[in-house]
Amino acid sequence: MPTNYQTASEAWPKPTRPAETLFSEVYRTNHWGSTESVSGPGSELRQTEAVRTAVASVFARYRIRSVTDVGCGDANWIRGVDGFDRLDTYLGLDVVGDLVRLNQERYGTGAVSFRQADLSRDEIPAADLVIARDCLVHLTHHEVLAFISRVAVGESKYLLATTYAGLPENRDTADTHWRPLNLQAAPFHLPEPIEHFDTDFTDGGRHHPGNGLGLWMIDQL
Repeated sequence: MPTNYQTASEAWPKPTRPAETLFSEVYRTNHWGSTESVSGPGSELRQTEAVRTAVASVFARYRIRSVTDVGCGDANWIRGVDGFDRLDTYLGLDVVGDLVRLNQERYGTGAVSFRQADLSRDEIPAADLVIARDCLVHLTHHEVLAFISRVAVGESKYLLATTYAGLPENRDTADTHWRPLNLQAAPFHLPEPIEHFDTDFTDGGRHHPGNGLGLWMIDQL
């Protein structure tokens, strides 16, 4: 039986180009122009100090032992989170096959692995914590709702996702173009998160203020 999120996703246009094609082009051309991370300036260590502090806090206080990290990119910042090396399992999902293979070669261990996945179509393996940091902001409303639908019916415990809590209205996007999203506003309507972390960063004045991470119990979605 479809969830409300799945039903809502069908009301929005599907992407005209596959996510794998779009994000593979971003990867090949280093579209976002960072010399440190092919995932862009927002994944650089200097830009993710507050993010890494917030995620470490969630790991410790919610006794997180397993993580599924969606849209993991090159895993540049997550590996610097205190407690990452003590997880029982970390699974990074990304739609770019070449990047997934490179991550596995560089960082794969018995506890750390990477897998290619399209978040709107493929399984989101269950974990104590699903992280969707600065990923959904590049996906269409259809894709975001399809992803939430998959997470909501899964067996994971918590979702930690980027959200702009003060944004009054969400606009759709196409072709990976970034825009801020408030996951509590239409058409997503997520409930109040159990925690919200201010993780705003600076990128030469181009950033949209209010960047944060919301933590939700998945059985409340």
